[in-house]
Amino acid sequence: MHLFLGARRISKANLRLLHISFSHSLVSISDLSNIVSITKDRIEEVLVSKAAENDFNFRLETLAIRQEVLRELHRKGGSTPTQFSNALDKELLQWCTKQFKSRLTKEHVEGLSELLFESFTGLMHRNVNILPNTTCDVIVISMCNAAMNGSEIITMDRVIVCFNQMKINGYSPGIEIYHQLMLSLLAPEVKLSSRRSDVLDSLLSSASRSGVQITSKTFCIIYSALGPLNLNDNMGGDVFMFERQMLENFAIPHDEHTLFSIISVLMAGRNYNQALDRFEDMRQAGFPRSRELYNMLFFQCSKRFWMAQYALQDLQYVMLRDCKEFGWLPDEETYRHLFYCCARTHDLTTAVTLLTTMERNDLEPDSISRTIIKFLHEHS
Repeated sequence: MHLFLGARRISKANLRLLHISFSHSLVSISDLSNIVSITKDRIEEVLVSKAAENDFNFRLETLAIRQEVLRELHRKGGSTPTQFSNALDKELLQWCTKQFKSRLTKEHVEGLSELLFESFTGLMHRNVNILPNTTCDVIVISMCNAAMNGSEIITMDRVIVCFNQMKINGYSPGIEIYHQLMLSLLAPEVKLSSRRSDVLDSLLSSASRSGVQITSKTFCIIYSALGPLNLNDNMGGDVFMFERQMLENFAIPHDEHTLFSIISVLMAGRNYNQALDRFEDMRQAGFPRSRELYNMLFFQCSKRFWMAQYALQDLQYVMLRDCKEFGWLPDEETYRHLFYCCARTHDLTTAVTLLTTMERNDLEPDSISRTIIKFLHEHS
């Protein structure tokens, strides 16, 4: 058996033990511990040797090592090769979960995630379900990270399937794991065969049936995950569907965070009128309006002429009243987005006024803001 695969070779002592183990007509239980240990050592050697090189081939080499060892175990494992395969995959799972605590490159995280995924699915196919919750947590999180990094093997669809299979086999995830799955849908690299709203609804239902505590944070994540990656004509309807569940099914009232999330996703989805209605609801209810809320509003307003006019002629004065009420001041980002609105509307007068206000408040415009002001002067 050859376990070189183009990287640093396994040590001579380990290689000799591995050849001795596989030289018997049948692999014994006593041989198995050596084989498992050597296999982990070999993968770790690949990890170390490739770390400095940032070599993407790490993921392929680790999977190839596992497959080659499994083939040998099945070939010489006698009448019960499954016993040996399970032992190998269990050990690899435990080893992978420990490696994730180390500082690794993106490529190594993905490589380990795929190795972990292959070992896990191997156990599932062989109906092995003796995995502690903590191990299952790491499996889900690592697979989510791989899917978010655009893995071709670990897609979000596969993550969801594996997650559901783990639950069938006795896994009891906490709300944090459901949040991690939902947050993964925010990544632009994540592709789904179903609509995001359907996947989110399924996860919410699963969490509810499991008895975990659904909170306003859960719905903030859901609203955010409905965002600009899921632009469609029914975005407002999707938001309303989850909002109704929050208020009626889970009896969770709105707060400034849930409304912020709804306004943000509606603005990003170009549902401006609905977003501004929610902003007015927020004001009427007396919820705090933060600087981050206004920064988001001004940024989104700067993308459309009529919204930019609204920001400059109305919204910025509402912001000034809220500054006094809630005790905060606009920052450089606030003014930068207002300058964007000035550029959209070619409003030099307001831009000069804003610049004066910044200087009075000891704020220095950044290079982008200065470029906008220069552009407006040149084209006024």
